[in-house]
Amino acid sequence: MNTHLFSELRMDLPGFQALAALLKDWTGIALGDHPQGGILMANRLAALMERLGVRSYEEYHSLLRALPPGSEPREAFVSALSIHTTAFFRHPHQFEPVRQAYLASRGNFRVWSAACSTGAEPYSIVMALDPLRHLVPSGFRVLASDIAEDVIQKGQAGTYTEKEMEGVGSDLKRRYWASVQGGMQWRANPTLKEKIIWAKFNLVTDSTHALRDLDAIFCRNVLIYFDPATVHQVIGKLISCLKPGGLLVLGAAEAGAVQHPGLERLGSAVFRKTEGKLAVPGA
Repeated sequence: MNTHLFSELRMDLPGFQALAALLKDWTGIALGDHPQGGILMANRLAALMERLGVRSYEEYHSLLRALPPGSEPREAFVSALSIHTTAFFRHPHQFEPVRQAYLASRGNFRVWSAACSTGAEPYSIVMALDPLRHLVPSGFRVLASDIAEDVIQKGQAGTYTEKEMEGVGSDLKRRYWASVQGGMQWRANPTLKEKIIWAKFNLVTDSTHALRDLDAIFCRNVLIYFDPATVHQVIGKLISCLKPGGLLVLGAAEAGAVQHPGLERLGSAVFRKTEGKLAVPGA
């Protein structure tokens, strides 16, 4: 954090705290609760404010509060302060329990990639499951969602740089991807794209009533940005979406904090929903 930003933060601390509270209210992300998160937030706010010609956190807070949901400045605020780190086949061992569950199913297997960022995770899920499709004729579908519209659009486009494609082996590239721009980029082929449904979704504020009896949910490295109360709320909502025996895949850094009677741990930050229905208020 540079000296200018640090002095600005000290001069306009109430405005900064108001923006941190707004971010938490809209997304559940609690960056302002931690020093390093506050530094990250201050740096990203500086770019947003410069683009709008806003001179103080208080002024920026007032502007955002006056705008309707879906407006470009609000979307930019949420997208810039959401964490969009992702990679193809991140923690590859976590895909195996889902592959085994798919093989044991009777088809119509449904997976939700929640907070999917720019789409590496849902495409990885399809590449993990598609080779088994001939053994499970009814097939599968993947719902991919994120809170930020711009990263959803990148996922839908399905085009990634060579660097972004690290983790995808040459055999998978030949089977599922087309080389474009002289090999500088890769574009997903229809076999991948047709399996994924994309949607904008807020894990904290949006209802999951329409999402029921899912076979697996990936929600990795998202809960670490929430406070304990929000973590409990979101975990409850995710459990309500799973069928009994369904799998919940979390990030390794957040799995240890998850304590819920509706889950049993299988290892490697993979959990299974226990039998029976669980009442989840506000799901």
